Amino acid sequence: MLLGTDQDIQGIAAIIKPPVEDVVQFLKEHIQHDIRCIARSTGNNDDEAVQIIHLVLAGIVNNLGQQGGYQNIDCNLTTKDSRIVWEEAFMTTYLNPVLSAISHLLQDNLRRMVRDKRLGNNRLMRLIHEVDGPNYESITELDPMCPALWRYRKKITLEYVSFKFQEYSQGRDKADRCEVLAEFLKKEHQLRALQHFPDIIKLQRLLFEEFHRRLDRNEAEEFTLGKFLKRAPQIKEQFSALVNSFRMAWKIVRSSLTQDGPYSISQEMCRIEVTNSTPVSMFLPAKSGQGRCALALNNFLVTLHNDFIGRCKSLLKDESGPPEIPLANVTKAHLVAYDPEKDFLPMILAHCDYSLKVGEETTVEFNWKCLERQLVNRFIRGRPRLTSLVELFVFSKDICDGEVFEALKRKIRQEELTRPVQEQILNELNQLTDVCDVLKSLHIAIGFLSSAGGPPSMSIHKYLHSGLKMTPRNGLKSVKAEQFCQLQHIVSLWLLLSLERARVLTKRKQVCKK
Repeated sequence: MLLGTDQDIQGIAAIIKPPVEDVVQFLKEHIQHDIRCIARSTGNNDDEAVQIIHLVLAGIVNNLGQQGGYQNIDCNLTTKDSRIVWEEAFMTTYLNPVLSAISHLLQDNLRRMVRDKRLGNNRLMRLIHEVDGPNYESITELDPMCPALWRYRKKITLEYVSFKFQEYSQGRDKADRCEVLAEFLKKEHQLRALQHFPDIIKLQRLLFEEFHRRLDRNEAEEFTLGKFLKRAPQIKEQFSALVNSFRMAWKIVRSSLTQDGPYSISQEMCRIEVTNSTPVSMFLPAKSGQGRCALALNNFLVTLHNDFIGRCKSLLKDESGPPEIPLANVTKAHLVAYDPEKDFLPMILAHCDYSLKVGEETTVEFNWKCLERQLVNRFIRGRPRLTSLVELFVFSKDICDGEVFEALKRKIRQEELTRPVQEQILNELNQLTDVCDVLKSLHIAIGFLSSAGGPPSMSIHKYLHSGLKMTPRNGLKSVKAEQFCQLQHIVSLWLLLSLERARVLTKRKQVCKK
């Protein structure tokens, strides 16, 4: 694409989504980023990453006359499946031969460069690559020309460990593959988000206590995190730490939340950043609006943990049923929760050996079996499954929607009020303000009853004042309703008063028009 900009820069610009202002600069920076990614994933420096690309391109040129694994492949890449097949064939034909022997190939390249008369007489290059034997006097005196001062040592990173493990696993028998470690490294980038899950649950629990059934959906979309923290400065430090955990987990897994599934979200939602201008609704699990982000994140983390634990138990041939724990009680001790730098990397360093030789690169050997054993014992064995479904946030105007009524009817069998009772209640509630006040109290009661249930024969009046501790001012305001209406009549009473309110409002509107 970069070369194509010399011939048709407009055509190249048209296929870059979203559009960029400087196409050439964008492609150059993209290539530099890709080189850094290759260097990081293979544990090499940028110069060696460029050599790896050269080796792959040389392999492609040298095998142009050979079809290899491409004989029956649709190279037009018209479907997702054809692209996957093509990528697997490319990996097998061109990448694996280079990556499986990368250390040897890079050393061979180094020797060729040193022997090249155009480069080999360069004194700095000979010092850097330790071509000449060590001068022990200069080492003692710490002379700037001492090769030891120029020596490059590979940094042990998780990406480098994953790359070396792939090298180790190729061609191994099943018994020597360390399958649990392989499964862990395959999922590691996502699993690191689990350390933040307990804080996310705590954040949502605190927000539920603050806003559950009391916050309107529109208010939640407009009420930002910054406004909330300013309104409650006494909890700012605690909430800021919990929100940061949500932010970290969101950054790690958001690109995976667009995959097909009941809780997937759109690409547009995935691009949302968590800042002080983020609406509070993003942290409240809901089936619509920005709350879908929290719902998708929670369900993804639950599924990730349970699937990984189940897969590991299968690989370990552990047939015992795992313990279970409700989501509300989860802590880090229940999860595959770890900090990559503070927990996993020290474990890796404890199971690797360095060897140093003059004129050669540092050799790092890993004891994969011991590493896998410690990984299982520390982060996997005994971990429970997470059971409860993610609790959805109920907004104030959603309390009496169809789903809530259905949940209430499953908890408490409902009966209709008789016509005479309905008429007497309406006669006593002859003011619109009284009807609206009673409906507000019924909203709150229905929200709680749909979750907790209650005895059908208990009077609504008693439930409001004894169960929910409402003041007398927030009662039913009708003697007949207080005497006769029970929890099994609450839906019928709500419908009666809702219709009455709608009738009065409609009548008033018509009078105003006249």
